[in-house]
Amino acid sequence: LNNEFGWHHPYHHSINTLFNHPTSHHLYNEWPELDHNSQYYNTTTSAVTIITMFRDPIQRIVSAFLFDDRGGMLPLGYPDRAATQYHIHHKIKQSRVPIYTYASLNPIPACQYKMLFGQYCGEIMKSEYKEINITAIKHKLHNMIFGITHEPEASRALIDAMLDARYPQAMSMKTEQKQTNPGDTKATNASKEAPHKKMSKIRVNTKHTASVQQQLEHDLRSNGWKDDHDAMVYKQALEIFCQRCRYYNISTKTACLQGSTD
Repeated sequence: LNNEFGWHHPYHHSINTLFNHPTSHHLYNEWPELDHNSQYYNTTTSAVTIITMFRDPIQRIVSAFLFDDRGGMLPLGYPDRAATQYHIHHKIKQSRVPIYTYASLNPIPACQYKMLFGQYCGEIMKSEYKEINITAIKHKLHNMIFGITHEPEASRALIDAMLDARYPQAMSMKTEQKQTNPGDTKATNASKEAPHKKMSKIRVNTKHTASVQQQLEHDLRSNGWKDDHDAMVYKQALEIFCQRCRYYNISTKTACLQGSTD
């Protein structure tokens, strides 16, 4: 979810590698491990570092809507997804404002909020989470390493800086690699590459133009759509992201201009 770029780090392992290295630290870019009862906690004895990206709620909805040409993505956990998706997509396409209809379906909203509290994106929100708890949101975010989708370069720099600070062993590995192979251009080039080629640069949706995405955002706003739960998660995530960028002296393009996180 929201993984718009990749990075290389000595302590970054892919999900496939997870099951082969039970004693090492694992850095994830997926969310299910937020649930302590998940298979990821049960298959490894190592510490877990959560890495993810947060996104503006409207941009996230537009992306999810465009992801499936049939009428929007029905995410993991969506009730009876296989049995009901044809009817749901037909209803969306026949509506006056398809993206508004899609975005208003329960349980499409609050995806990032639900996943922060250990639920899947498509699940019905548990009753105990319906009241927004800002203190709980901040607590969970402070224990995570994350970036902001529309700040890919700053996010990449921040994630690397925080990993280096959290795992000083990795810094030693970097230094040792440079000292051992100072003229090894192959190793140097490899260290600059992301572990997954498909995530080595910002992904761009080439099937839809920027004007299409802007129109969809306009359709949502003009019809009064909002997602209070995800908006609060994003607001708190952006504030923490900006604080961390200032602490590590990392420049941002727009997210933290003039110290504002609005």
